[in-house]
Amino acid sequence: MIASLLLYSLWSFTEYRRLRERISEPRPPSPFKHPTRLVTILTTNDDLDDYGRRVKKTGFTFVLALFFIGALLNELVF
Repeated sequence: MIASLLLYSLWSFTEYRRLRERISEPRPPSPFKHPTRLVTILTTNDDLDDYGRRVKKTGFTFVLALFFIGALLNELVF
């Protein structure tokens, strides 16, 4: 399950990069370099464009994968 989440996250991140390249200048700051923007996007229910939806899906899968990795490490190590 963790592997599938990581693979989906990788694919989703490449899709995010493709969408980002299509946006004309000035581009919005990357939410993956500014975590507060990612939190704002993850918690909003506004109508998002394709770019915003991709950021939301990618960020959510990264957070979910980190949660499962943390849970697995907690069981194995602690």
